[in-house]
Amino acid sequence: MATPGIATTYQYGALEEDQIRLLQITWEINPTDNTRVPTYSLIHKSLPPRSNEPPLEYEAISYQWGAPLRISGLPINESDNSNAQIIGLTKNLTEALPCLLKHSTTDLLWIDQLCINQGSDDVAVAERSIQVSRMSQIYTLAKRVIVWTGPADPHSENCREYLNNLAQWIGTYEDRERITPGSSTYNSERRYLIVRSTFSPTAPTDPKFGPSIRKFWTRPWFTRGWIVQEFLLARDILVLAGETTFSSQDLFDMHTVPLAAGDDDDDNTVVHTSYNMLLNMRLRPFTEPQPLRFLRTMHEVSSQFTTQYLQDSLYAFLGLLQDQDAPFQPDFHTSIRSNFTRFAAMLAERYGSLDFLSLWSANLDDFLTKTPDELRGFPSWVPSWSAWPLQAPFRLAVGGVRTLGYVVHWNACGGRKHVFQNPCSMTYKGDVPPEDRLVVKGRVVDTIARIASDAVFNRYWDFKSETVEADNAYLDGLVDKIKTALGGLEHWTRGDMLRFLSVVAANGAEHVEDTSTTFPWKEFNEMVDFDQALGLCLSVGRGRRFMRTKGVGDGEEGRLGLAPAFGARVGSLVVVLHGCSVPIVLECLDEGLGERGHVG
Repeated sequence: MATPGIATTYQYGALEEDQIRLLQITWEINPTDNTRVPTYSLIHKSLPPRSNEPPLEYEAISYQWGAPLRISGLPINESDNSNAQIIGLTKNLTEALPCLLKHSTTDLLWIDQLCINQGSDDVAVAERSIQVSRMSQIYTLAKRVIVWTGPADPHSENCREYLNNLAQWIGTYEDRERITPGSSTYNSERRYLIVRSTFSPTAPTDPKFGPSIRKFWTRPWFTRGWIVQEFLLARDILVLAGETTFSSQDLFDMHTVPLAAGDDDDDNTVVHTSYNMLLNMRLRPFTEPQPLRFLRTMHEVSSQFTTQYLQDSLYAFLGLLQDQDAPFQPDFHTSIRSNFTRFAAMLAERYGSLDFLSLWSANLDDFLTKTPDELRGFPSWVPSWSAWPLQAPFRLAVGGVRTLGYVVHWNACGGRKHVFQNPCSMTYKGDVPPEDRLVVKGRVVDTIARIASDAVFNRYWDFKSETVEADNAYLDGLVDKIKTALGGLEHWTRGDMLRFLSVVAANGAEHVEDTSTTFPWKEFNEMVDFDQALGLCLSVGRGRRFMRTKGVGDGEEGRLGLAPAFGARVGSLVVVLHGCSVPIVLECLDEGLGERGHVG
């Protein structure tokens, strides 16, 4: 919705179902000084073009809205009206527009602030629902995505200087074909190592470049939730910092710079790791079928990228489902609870998948004191898409904690898909409304018999001491508590416990390399005094407790496992559901009605 300042007087016309608006730039010559002057109009175009229409080439803009106050007005000309009408622009878009015009090759731009009706009336709200659901199409079909990160500064200019020097040096490199993108012998890993070597202690690289690259990553654009789909879906990318330009390869090259190269004793700027995650997801995208690919991405981005409004913790990423045939449309007239429940039901019905249950959140949301009221009281099977429930406990089907390097090996359901059943058609005498019920098929495989409640895992940096002996004593203490509580583990050692957690962290992969001794983790560990492999294993224990099940046969030893710390108790059911990659824990709400609550 538009914010006061410069008032928007432009009257938006209605869009047809398959249409978007585009800002069309027409250039005229100023007779006084013979300079080119832009005029603007908003045109309606079908996306994708209809069979009788020519191909459509446009560029989509990715930027940060920033402060909502409209500080300038953009005159929009209509062919049937000589008097231009005004659309108010935010400060960020006001600064960006001249640079966007200069670098556009199509003179057709999709900019959400202009091309989606930002009004508050029912027509505008309904349009916004449709346009938000079309983000995947808009950014995938664009000829190019132009990213505006903000005005230029000395740091962005230093980055450009470093990249120019790098290109010049690569041009003289003897084996340059192998590190030149587009070459038939190109090897991206080799380029990574070569570019990284320019910051080795013996390299002649100017020391100003490392801190400037580090500073570049602190631009707010890199932490904005909406940019994730805009960046990952783009066919081609041009990044702007004022008039300074960067390609996606430029970003990848700066991404290789070691963390230590940017250290500056006089600079206390916090560098968020969101840029690192964003570039890694572009370089090494998840390959699982949808919706698991979407769920794994959501697990990654939830704690790193921010959105201004609660509902955008889901809406900002809808395009990553890439469901262009029947995309989910949020209804801005209804509550977040209603929309998030509809979305979870849509995943179950359309994809036959219940893997979103591994994003368990409703239970944890109600425990957390900082949970907004709008995210409380969800049906137990509906994720809230907020950071803590997605990150703690770390969800198995979504990817453990070593998400980017490991595929999901869990397959508890044996490939059986969920078959959606309309709750309204069921014979049911309880009080839960149909929209809050999820009817599932599966079987109870066991019950929880014992829980090691006292074996509480801390984060690595919360217990790490000055000596290895003290660290090992902490780990041995956890093992002793688990052995005492669960039994049958008389010969268990801390190595056994960490191997168990390592398999969980790697999504069920049983042969996991020790990341503490592999590049680049070894360098990272030595630099920050952090054992990455151990840290990842212990992260899996956070929010969970070791448990043993009852076993299904007489005299049979129950299975060892991990149960959610909140809500799991002795007697809780362990079930396998069609469509869910991991077993989940349920609580009984009403045995007579067959009602179960989802624990995690």
